[in-house]
Amino acid sequence: MFTGIVRGMGDVISRRERDRLITFEIDAHNFAGGFFHRSKIGASVSISGVCLSVAERKGTVLTFDVMEESLIKTTLDSLYPGDKINIEPSFKAGDDVGGHILSGHVIDSAEIIEIEIRGDVTVMTFKHDPAWTAYIFEKGFIALDGCSLTIVDADDLTSTFKVHLIPETMRRTTFGLKKKGDSVNLEIDSRIQAIVETARRMKVAEDSALDDHYQGLN
Repeated sequence: MFTGIVRGMGDVISRRERDRLITFEIDAHNFAGGFFHRSKIGASVSISGVCLSVAERKGTVLTFDVMEESLIKTTLDSLYPGDKINIEPSFKAGDDVGGHILSGHVIDSAEIIEIEIRGDVTVMTFKHDPAWTAYIFEKGFIALDGCSLTIVDADDLTSTFKVHLIPETMRRTTFGLKKKGDSVNLEIDSRIQAIVETARRMKVAEDSALDDHYQGLN
């Protein structure tokens, strides 16, 4: 589990492709020692929002294996040496939850279609798959590349939404490097997902009961 509060970036220093698997080496030299205490072999780390397990560690360099399913659903397949990623160690009891709880289970990617500067605030507009419309609405939480953000506007007809990014977020995360046309990893709020899915199942059950009732009257 993660908090969605990304405090820094790591550097991709190598990429090794094998059958249905890519191994990345990430240099996290910008992080303090406490991060590495939590990043032992087998530990969960959020890499641009994707929960991965540390396969190997040498000094400040962490190695991760990314399976085919994650490569299909996320933007990790587009990473190459020289790229930067958002990085966050897993949450532990007693940590301050400044964002919202994330699982690191990315469902899809979203494309940046507009970037607007309004004073000190950067407004980014994203295009998402219509399949996720029910989970994306104004004032709701969303995670983009592992960052917990609040949706400030959502348009169901165009399958788009906007977020506001403060200077600190732009400085500490990869959002400061993003441009129009780039894609980010998307994770919807698990609480919203549970509510929506429960409501859908209840609606299906109610409709089925009504159908049975009317058929019995015929």
